[in-house]
Amino acid sequence: MTIGKLLRWSDHRAGAVVFGLERPLVDPLGESPGVGEKGMEPLPDEALVVRGGQNLPENFEKGSGVTVEAEGIFQGLSVNSAPGATIEELTVANPQTGYPGILNNQVGVTTVGAIRGCGGTVVPSPTRTNPHHATLGGLTPEQASRLFRPTIPNPNRRKDK
Repeated sequence: MTIGKLLRWSDHRAGAVVFGLERPLVDPLGESPGVGEKGMEPLPDEALVVRGGQNLPENFEKGSGVTVEAEGIFQGLSVNSAPGATIEELTVANPQTGYPGILNNQVGVTTVGAIRGCGGTVVPSPTRTNPHHATLGGLTPEQASRLFRPTIPNPNRRKDK
């Protein structure tokens, strides 16, 4: 289902305010907004969202499986998110499934609510090996970079002392 919505949002981290941005809110599966893959519950606003790497605008544009619409809005970016999960839990490897974890030395962290506040979406899309996989869309690369920066050291990539 497509729902047209007039958005007024402000990104306080970037100091930007946009009035009257109109764009349809569409779930990638064509279901009602906020409902994830296979009817999964939507992620709560307070859920953390983690993305590995430097999280510069060009990193979002060049992501595997990412598409960029004519307006510069991207869809299909892989992130990790789960209700109540910590940064450590969202970045760690899972030897039982073969998921290697987030391999980057740096990670960007934001919340589902901050992404929604900018007009974006985060939809749970677990994979066979990664139950915390989610798909991010509805933002420009610049918006996403502001949300995921500054980056922090990946807690699961620390070198032994």
